[in-house]
Amino acid sequence: MLEKARVSVFLSIRALARVNLRTTLLTITIMSLIVINLIFLPSIITGIGEVFSRASIEYAVGDIIVEPIGEKSYINQADSVLKKIKSTTGVSGASARYEMSATISKDNTYAAAVVLGVNPDDENEVTVFANNLVQGEFVNSNDDNEIVIGLNNIAGDEEDDELTGTLRGAQVGDRVTLTYRNGVVREYRIKGIYTGGSFISDQFAIVSKREAELVLGQSDKANTILIRSDKSRTNDELKQELYNSGVKDDIKTSEETLDGIIGDVVESFSLLTIVSTIVSLIIAIVVLFMVIYINTLNRKSQIGVLKAIGVSEGVIIGSYIMQSLFYTFSAMLIGGVILYVIISYLIQNPVPFPPGPLIPVVEISTVVQSIVSLIVTSVVAGFLPSWSITRRNIIESIGR
Repeated sequence: MLEKARVSVFLSIRALARVNLRTTLLTITIMSLIVINLIFLPSIITGIGEVFSRASIEYAVGDIIVEPIGEKSYINQADSVLKKIKSTTGVSGASARYEMSATISKDNTYAAAVVLGVNPDDENEVTVFANNLVQGEFVNSNDDNEIVIGLNNIAGDEEDDELTGTLRGAQVGDRVTLTYRNGVVREYRIKGIYTGGSFISDQFAIVSKREAELVLGQSDKANTILIRSDKSRTNDELKQELYNSGVKDDIKTSEETLDGIIGDVVESFSLLTIVSTIVSLIIAIVVLFMVIYINTLNRKSQIGVLKAIGVSEGVIIGSYIMQSLFYTFSAMLIGGVILYVIISYLIQNPVPFPPGPLIPVVEISTVVQSIVSLIVTSVVAGFLPSWSITRRNIIESIGR
């Protein structure tokens, strides 16, 4: 078996040495592009999911989110629940939130917003609003008439048109009027403007917890409690620890909360990946098949001679499979280098994307799947044409 493999290697090297250099380079180039496509597009799709997930965790759901159980609108005795959560091992921060929908208006411009009533000290332990201020300051616990708003979805830009639904360039110090869903109308001074660079992050307007309680006529309640993990355990383990500590409300990990939303988005894009992968593999097998088929046709008399002197069909077929694998492994090497350069550049220069800066995420499973697919494709493409030629009898092969 080892001797046959050596003969196959020898024959494949001799055959490749005689192949036209331009044909070889063109084949490797096409295969390199296929390698890049097989890995790069899935990495973009995975990156999209990461962008949605990261923005949602940092601004909207935290690592763990506690919500009212059943049909209730509020978590009752929120201060007591919050204290219990903060004392749980594995929790690095927790913030109780009131969440209200409202329309913000200024000088005949209007924007929709999700208004959060928060304790700023608690909120800063869980989310990154205060870290991403581009103007002004964050609200404090005693603010009754000041508000912080998102840049892209609410403050907007002077160049925005009426259809964008923003305040078209609102600045710190401007006065805005909020009409809450319950009919309460309040006027605020813009104290700060933040941006997370995405529509997920910039949809919020933030007021103090005290102000939210005045608007709602409630106290010691919350619509949600966001929790930040200290990463000493998994989110599932922390969830169970919270239940064990006596939290009776509905507890969900970020994975559970985002699975349906992000899963649907990624699944939609994944269809493109599947189609692209199938097309790429078809192109790969066609390219390699044609190259090997032409090589076998040009050398069918040599194949007949090899058979006549006792070289087995398996050895001859093996030599052409090795030629096919040579093109594939050369393409993997070149394509891998090019892909590394592209990914490295995009890590340093993320692609602007509505949910946030997009960085490709290359998963090992994708790389392994691509390599295995290309190897199988190469073997098939090398086997079929060589098998069809070597099965002819010796006289037929030499005579034509």
